[in-house]
Amino acid sequence: MPPIEAGGYLLEILFEVGPTKPAGMAGQVGIDEIDLLAWQTNQDIRLTGWEARTIRLLSREYASMLVEASDQNCPPPWVATVVITEDQRDKIADAMSAWADRLNAQRGG
Repeated sequence: MPPIEAGGYLLEILFEVGPTKPAGMAGQVGIDEIDLLAWQTNQDIRLTGWEARTIRLLSREYASMLVEASDQNCPPPWVATVVITEDQRDKIADAMSAWADRLNAQRGG
C-alpha cells in the first residue's frame, strides 16, 4: 500500500464498517448510506457529509478492485502502468533472440 498522508481515520472507519458487503451472485458491492448510518448509530458518532461520501466512495472503489483483481494480470492499483515503446520491445526481443542463439550454439544445436 502507498503511504497514507492524511485521512487515515477514514480508512479505519471503512474497515470497521466493512469495506464491502455481499451481493449474492454479484459478489461484493460497496457499503451504502444505511450501512454507514447503522454504524454511526451503534458507535454514537456523527460523520460529516464529506466524510460519509468519502467512505462510501472508498468502499465502491474497493469492491470494484476486488472484481478487477480476480484477473491474475491485474496490476496493483497504486502502481502506474508502465508502457514500453516498440523500440524497447524490439531491443528486448533482439537480446532474447541473441541469448537463445548463443545458448543453442553452446549446446551444439
